[in-house]
Amino acid sequence: MTTNIIRKRALAISLSIKGIFLTLILSQLCVYHSFAQTDNEPKKVDSLRNENLKLIYNEKDPEKKEKVFHLWLQSYPPLKSDSAERVKYDYAGYSVAAAYARVNNVTKAMQYANQFETINWKAQGWWNVASELEKNGHFKEAVELYKRAYAHSYSCVISNNYDLAVQIAAAGYQLYAKSLIKLYIKLKKYPEALSALKQLCGRPEYADTEAYQDYASILMRVGNDRESFNVLDKAARLGLANEAMTNDLRTLFKKLNGNGANLNDYMAAVNKAMREKIREDVAKTMVSAPAANFSLKDLDGKTISLSELKGKTVVLDFWATWCGPCKSSFPIMKAALERFKNDPNVMFLFIHTYERDANASTLAKNYINENHYPFEVLMDLKNTEGANPVAERYKLSGLPTKMVIDGNGNIRFSVVGFSGTNEAAVEELCTMIELAKKAG
Repeated sequence: MTTNIIRKRALAISLSIKGIFLTLILSQLCVYHSFAQTDNEPKKVDSLRNENLKLIYNEKDPEKKEKVFHLWLQSYPPLKSDSAERVKYDYAGYSVAAAYARVNNVTKAMQYANQFETINWKAQGWWNVASELEKNGHFKEAVELYKRAYAHSYSCVISNNYDLAVQIAAAGYQLYAKSLIKLYIKLKKYPEALSALKQLCGRPEYADTEAYQDYASILMRVGNDRESFNVLDKAARLGLANEAMTNDLRTLFKKLNGNGANLNDYMAAVNKAMREKIREDVAKTMVSAPAANFSLKDLDGKTISLSELKGKTVVLDFWATWCGPCKSSFPIMKAALERFKNDPNVMFLFIHTYERDANASTLAKNYINENHYPFEVLMDLKNTEGANPVAERYKLSGLPTKMVIDGNGNIRFSVVGFSGTNEAAVEELCTMIELAKKAG
């Protein structure tokens, strides 16, 4: 042990010529390493390795970061590739690669990116470095790393391997594909973009509105109107076509079929298919769990209790004025409310929660009034313990959260977040309400 400490201290002295900083860092490594050897317990070695890892993360200068990284490697040699701890070596290497990418040292950035090994994280590491390189205009190298991330994640998607590490890598497929596609489009590499988009849109679980829109747009750009029409038709039937895509679909229908073709009949068939698909998908997500009772005041001070609404289908929309996605979903909520405005057995309650301002009630009331929303807003304000009681009772994982409760007081649907196209989102919510009405 003593010989090892002397050797490391000698190394620290020799490196001090290049800067006192490294001497201090290496001294810390010596102390930690010496302690770990003395104790001879693997768990403490792991703890010390993790503690010293922070020295790499905290250093901002790329060259100093690289030197500290190598000293760390000397003190704690890499573990086997299948070890749960092995990913930390990729994290450390990424820290060095990203630092060099930010200062336009592309060679060094690629050198360290090439060293990522772990199945579950290396694609994420390549994507991270590629993002830094793209920001600084190093498109060739960014494409190379995006392609690696994309290829690795796709191989995991199609592997039918349900090992956790493989599934983690597969989860990034959409992100990596989109990043590569966007850069191809920026570089006007349309054939390459189309190839990636064809693959992405061929996986329904990963394709979304943006993917279909990019696919159709590029196909039109290169003069392939027929295939563009087919892509837009598929997206519309899946409920993934936004307003611009629907307009393009109408235009292409007329162009490809002539003005004599019946556009209205065609669009009616598309919308029917969309509703049937949404109904099929929504039915699979139906649950049954007791809804916790609550009593909250509305913006006028009137108290409303869930228990008093038994027999009605109740839609709860948990939101906040600071939540962008919450407010983005309000036009959809308004459209759904309009559909059921004459149904006395359906009620919408908009529960403002997780306030960040002492004047939350005033802010909520102003927002609703300024946008002319006909919403019944309830205030789930913090209690004396600093908790929002209804949000806590319903164990919200994020905002917005929308729930549909049947007439028997059971939660039938619960959705966190907001995405999708307006028309499809309205159909989805209305389908949930209709199914909940039948259930309760």
